[in-house]
Amino acid sequence: MITQHIILIILSFLVFSISEKNKFKLTCVDKGECMKCSSYEIKEDYCKKTGKKLQIFCKGYDTELDDFRSCNVTASDDQFRVLVFQVIMAIIGGLAYWGVQSRKPQHMSKFDYRKQRRVKDEGKSNLSNNIAV
Repeated sequence: MITQHIILIILSFLVFSISEKNKFKLTCVDKGECMKCSSYEIKEDYCKKTGKKLQIFCKGYDTELDDFRSCNVTASDDQFRVLVFQVIMAIIGGLAYWGVQSRKPQHMSKFDYRKQRRVKDEGKSNLSNNIAV
């Protein structure tokens, strides 16, 4: 009987201590997107670090809080980075194409060279026939 009381006391103490810990625990979620701080907000603590803010909503045992925190990347920053990446890839692709085309005549066989010359000559003759008509 005494052991049952001791076990009951220990269990109630554990439940009480767990509930007390959860009273002070805040759970925060992002609310919205990262955006640049306005000129009047730039002196706030959350804007000093990066110049950008993210709204957060925190909820605890008996409190609710709407606040801001600093963040690193806005949506416009991501779009700009993608655009820069695409431009760099287009330049690399153009340089690679130019390099292959400039080396192509050096590695052509005699057959390929005569075939290419014949195709160019036929194209010129077809063009002159179309103009004469």
